[in-house]
Amino acid sequence: MNPFLHLRTLLLLGLLFTQGVTLTVAQTNTPVASEAPTSATVTVRGSVQIPAGAEVPEGGLDVVLLKFVVDAEGQVNTTGPVARIKSDPEGHFEFQEVPREVRAAYRVGSRVRGELISSEIFFMHPDQAVFEVNLAVPGVSEETEKLELEQTSLVLENALGELRVTEVLSLINPLRERIDTRERPLVVRLPEDLSEFQMMEARPDQDYRLSPGKLEITRIFPQGGIQLLYQYSLPAWLGSLSFSRPLTHPPEQMSVFTAIDLLEIRSEQLEFKGKQTLGGTAFRVWNGKPGSQTSLELTVGGIPVKSQVYYVITLFTLVLLGLLAFVFYRTRLRPARRNPAP
Repeated sequence: MNPFLHLRTLLLLGLLFTQGVTLTVAQTNTPVASEAPTSATVTVRGSVQIPAGAEVPEGGLDVVLLKFVVDAEGQVNTTGPVARIKSDPEGHFEFQEVPREVRAAYRVGSRVRGELISSEIFFMHPDQAVFEVNLAVPGVSEETEKLELEQTSLVLENALGELRVTEVLSLINPLRERIDTRERPLVVRLPEDLSEFQMMEARPDQDYRLSPGKLEITRIFPQGGIQLLYQYSLPAWLGSLSFSRPLTHPPEQMSVFTAIDLLEIRSEQLEFKGKQTLGGTAFRVWNGKPGSQTSLELTVGGIPVKSQVYYVITLFTLVLLGLLAFVFYRTRLRPARRNPAP
């Protein structure tokens, strides 16, 4: 499930509601009855439920009100903080005179113990003027198996004598709690002969452990969607290599990207989908074909060869030619000289 599509669906349902469609929805944030239904502004108030033992900074917690809108292309965008205030020492806050916008969705956010927390999405219905919105720090679950893999993307780049692979794992935590994988790691299978591994915004032995063919991710996953990005290199020989990427999910959840005209990709398990521009660079894109395979087999060509390889090949060729000449001399020419013709 794509969290952005989920947000867009909620926003569209909210627009239907404000336009007079009757829906029955169970809400945890209950709007207070309006005192002025036709007012141009509303009040958003509530509290941050501070966990026991947590200290509120002097001056209170930072609390922001965010607005989301659907653009002409149907994409959900945020316009940034509509307002920013401080809570009182007990975590209570109140946004006053917030412009009413019934064609937008809103969310309140704050930070407790360095962690971002946010409320459920709500809408400014025309028959309400005051909204109660509370924020709770989510609990922690160790159900690693609840993490859902939405997509694995491989970005392949050529380097001198090797293939540089960037993997992007798109995961979703569907629970209301955070998921802690430190005791039960999230395991990702990788090629065994990789080198120069690095994970973005992660600390070795704290956020992940790497062993031959296996990456164990040990961190806390927040609610909703998250992406993990890491890189590694694979050795190439004479400009090409074949490697196997183990799969723990259906092949159709795998995508492969390569910069146009730099690498040649061959795989019976991939289907070419066309070209796509990312960050100003044009890529060719392949998607995995439906199947039950446990690994993706790839052959990659067009990788630059190190000059040392040419030197080694040249030296090997010269030595081989010299050896052949020596053998030819010993077996053909020398016997002929010992036994001259009469």
